[in-house]
Amino acid sequence: MTTIGTGTLVTAAGTWSLGTTTCSGSNAILLNGSQAAGGCAKTLLVDKDGNMFVADANANWWEWNGSGWNNLNTTTTP
Repeated sequence: MTTIGTGTLVTAAGTWSLGTTTCSGSNAILLNGSQAAGGCAKTLLVDKDGNMFVADANANWWEWNGSGWNNLNTTTTP
């Protein structure tokens, strides 16, 4: 498991980072330099065979599904 609030993480989908643009109390989630499906987060996490998870400003966790974000409906780290 690797977690960041700054810097980059690499998965099979590409290179992930948090941008400087703020949205919904967080920062834009960037995938290869472009915002990923309108996502916003405070924390990026790679876990479970390389899947990308993010926590938003309310500590809710979301999972990347390849084209968008699935709300995991939990504040517990995946």
